[in-house]
Amino acid sequence: MFLASVGAAHAATPFAWFAPHAAPAGWKHASIPAAVMWYPPSMHPAAGDPYSTTVEGTSVGGKVSSYLNATPRQSDETLENWPSFRVEHLREESASTVTVLSRASGLSFRGGRGTCVIDEYVTKVKSNRYREIACYVVGMRSSAVVIAAAPASGWSGVAQELEQAVSSFQPR
Repeated sequence: MFLASVGAAHAATPFAWFAPHAAPAGWKHASIPAAVMWYPPSMHPAAGDPYSTTVEGTSVGGKVSSYLNATPRQSDETLENWPSFRVEHLREESASTVTVLSRASGLSFRGGRGTCVIDEYVTKVKSNRYREIACYVVGMRSSAVVIAAAPASGWSGVAQELEQAVSSFQPR
């Protein structure tokens, strides 16, 4: 397994929390043909692309506090190019800046192998700052991407649940 960390604020093993496991009791699931994504009962389904599944948590004021998305492989992403692919995708789609905080390859998911990146980015519109865990996972029959994100300012309050969701992700 390859582990790398960028930034003094991150531990030498930034993916130490990662261990493939069944979702905690009471968690719900959402499926796409390529994968099953598990999420806590505090989150709810949200609008997204027709080929993906998205759930989010909201604050008392109705703002999105956490976000999970599963999407099938759609382009040229591979286990080897995933960190650079994800950064380029963010820059093309919505981010004015992207900083890779850490990455890991060779991770064993439930039923597959994956490469993940943890990054922070600032949106082009309204300059919102987000942190995300973004993983490309290859299963027995298909490949999928799982994204776990939150506003960077609220990351510490939702990180554990988002990490559990990533650890319970199941490619098919």
